[in-house]
Amino acid sequence: MDLLVGIWAEKQIPQLSENMLQQFEIVLDQENPDLYKWLTGQEQPPQDVAENAAYQVYNRQHLLSSHFPSVVMTSFDDAVSLLSQFLLL
Repeated sequence: MDLLVGIWAEKQIPQLSENMLQQFEIVLDQENPDLYKWLTGQEQPPQDVAENAAYQVYNRQHLLSSHFPSVVMTSFDDAVSLLSQFLLL
């Protein structure tokens, strides 16, 4: 889990709002085996996790980087912008 989430967190935490940090903390409080299955798409997360803003942002960034490996997101704003463009296609 440290590798899966750690690199993203290292880059994003300085830019996150207080509310988003609280949401991210809720995600990190989940059991590692469950969180791993949700983040890798092996299982669907429970509704409260699926609706968590930090989980949604991480998951969207992860999906984008999986489909577009050449895309390097240097900031949270870059990821949101790219995601917005991707969803409008």
